[in-house]
Amino acid sequence: MFVLAAAVLACAGNRTTAAYLLINSYPAAAAFGEPAGAACGSIVYSGHSPASIASVENIEFAVMHNGAARGITAERLSVAKKFGFGSVGADISYYNLGVFTGIGVDASGGPVYTGQQSEPYALAGSLIYGRRAGNISFGAALRVIREDMGEGAVIRGSMDAGVMAANVRVRGLDFGLSVINASPEAEDGFYLPILVNGAVIYRLISEGAEVFRAGLGASWLPMEESLKVSLGFDLPVLGILNITGGAGVDNNANLSFSAGISVSFDGIKTSYAYLPSNAAGDSHRVSLSGGSFSPALQQISAGEAGAGIESYMESGDYYYNARQFRNAIKYYEYINLLYWKDLDAKSDREKSAFFQKLGISYYNIKDNSRAAQYFERALFFDRENEILKHWIRLIK
Repeated sequence: MFVLAAAVLACAGNRTTAAYLLINSYPAAAAFGEPAGAACGSIVYSGHSPASIASVENIEFAVMHNGAARGITAERLSVAKKFGFGSVGADISYYNLGVFTGIGVDASGGPVYTGQQSEPYALAGSLIYGRRAGNISFGAALRVIREDMGEGAVIRGSMDAGVMAANVRVRGLDFGLSVINASPEAEDGFYLPILVNGAVIYRLISEGAEVFRAGLGASWLPMEESLKVSLGFDLPVLGILNITGGAGVDNNANLSFSAGISVSFDGIKTSYAYLPSNAAGDSHRVSLSGGSFSPALQQISAGEAGAGIESYMESGDYYYNARQFRNAIKYYEYINLLYWKDLDAKSDREKSAFFQKLGISYYNIKDNSRAAQYFERALFFDRENEILKHWIRLIK
């Protein structure tokens, strides 16, 4: 796939169309710094790398509204489902490109408004495939676009390809590379805006939970000879809130900034991003997403060869922090069942913290009997913990 993309790049001309394809990132990706999305897992990054859907554990969805300048809007819906042979996704986007007044030529050859108005639009649909093998994920997507710029409908096609590597030498250090909108020259002589993304992400993990994420990414539009480098950060707060920001600079020294916020509740995440721009106008993006997915592709799925206590612990902690307590219990109980020897080898402080999280998880699904059982086990390893004593008094 990458050989094909490289060949397309090598023979590409210098005329591109469908620039609207570059303004359709989900808020979480846009606020983080769009090129950095090439190394992130989840359906909301599938526009930056099709390999991102390899992190989907069951099913995942996202829907977005993007309000831009000059009456331009974009609506997007994405879904992905994991199967035994990999993850399959679909994406559909609709672009309302505003209202244009026609311009003609008068008798002397000067421009003149014709009074005729057109409402150009575009509709794009993609079929996506992603698969994970150990700490490597790869993916590909095929896209069909129907656009009407006021002179009749035109059909265009393109493909995406991406690869990601997780935990490269250091836990939490991930890399990604993708080629987006690779396409041959169309009959009208135009190309789609071919985009090459590269990214490195570092995720700071404490006690199995991601407490901070930073990314460095670069995107290259070869036909336009445009290069942009961006930095981004993502800070989880209290397990339900994410604060995101980014900054970028292109090869013409133009600076850009982005900011966003996400709120999660019971597996559903609402996200907003603000992208100010003096040239193109400000953009406001809002999305709703949900499903069951890994926090990043570094995780080995339950039951796969090589899965260990740390993999299960990281999955459980992710769902615990996202307040998806039933999913957290599933992974924590795997540890109790399969890796009790590894758990027993940990320090008393670590064992107490583990059983306390299990107790809180059961309490939140209203199973007070099991909650009390695990709080008492946690207290056994931390006899002076007043918080645990409070929990035990609360539910008895």
